[in-house]
Amino acid sequence: MADTNPMLQVKGLKARYGEAQVLNGVTLEVFEGEVVSLLGRNGTGKSTTIKAIMGMVTINGGNIYFEGREVTRYKPHSLARLGLGYVPEERRIFGSLSVFENLEIVAGMGGAEPWSMEKVLDLFPVLGHRTKHMGKQLSGGEQQMLAMARILRQGSRLLLLDEPTEGLAPIVVKMIGQAIKELKNANLTVLLVEQNLLFTMDAATRHYIISKGKTVFNGKTDDLETDKKIQKRYLTV
Repeated sequence: MADTNPMLQVKGLKARYGEAQVLNGVTLEVFEGEVVSLLGRNGTGKSTTIKAIMGMVTINGGNIYFEGREVTRYKPHSLARLGLGYVPEERRIFGSLSVFENLEIVAGMGGAEPWSMEKVLDLFPVLGHRTKHMGKQLSGGEQQMLAMARILRQGSRLLLLDEPTEGLAPIVVKMIGQAIKELKNANLTVLLVEQNLLFTMDAATRHYIISKGKTVFNGKTDDLETDKKIQKRYLTV
C-alpha cells in the first residue's frame, strides 16, 4: 500500500431505488494498489454499492470519499474525470464502433495519464487481433476485455468491476484473472464485485461481505478461506 489513507472510503452508505431501500449502512475502504472484493448473495446490494459510488442511484445516507475528497452524490462524469472507472455487468461497449474506435474515443478522459494503445493491447492480446471488428461482433469474453481496456485508455486509477466473469468460459475467466493481477502489479486499484468465490480469493487480497445492504465481514483472503461459518452463512446458496 502506497499510503496510510484509503484511496476510496465508504462510510455508512445508504441508497435506494424509488421507495425500495437497498443499502442500509455499507462501510468499506480500498487502499491504493489493492484489489478488494465485494461479496454476497444475489440481491444483497453489491452492484448497488458500486452504482452508488459512481453516482448512479439515489443516496440517502452516509459518505463517500475519494483520495480524501468527499464525492458523495457527485455525477458519474465528474467521478470519471477524477479517475474512477466503472465496468458494469452489461459492459456497455459501443457495438457500432470498432475495437480501435472504442478504445480511442475515451482516451484521456480520466484523472491520470491514459494507458497507451500498445500497452492495453499487450494486456489483452486477443483484442490486438480484433481492432477492426465492431463491438457487436465480439464474443462475451472479448467484450469484457474491451470494457476493461477502455477504462485504462480513459486514464482511470480506481477500477470498479461488476461481475467481470459472469457467463464466461473458464479459459476467459483465467485470462481476466491474470489481467487483474497485472493491473495490481501496475499499482492500479480495483474494487471487484464477483460471485465466483475461488476466482475472487485468487484475484483479491481483502474482502468485504454484504448482507441485507450492510457490511458484515471484512478480512484478508486467509481469513475468508478458513472461516467456513462465514462462507456458509453469507455466501453459499
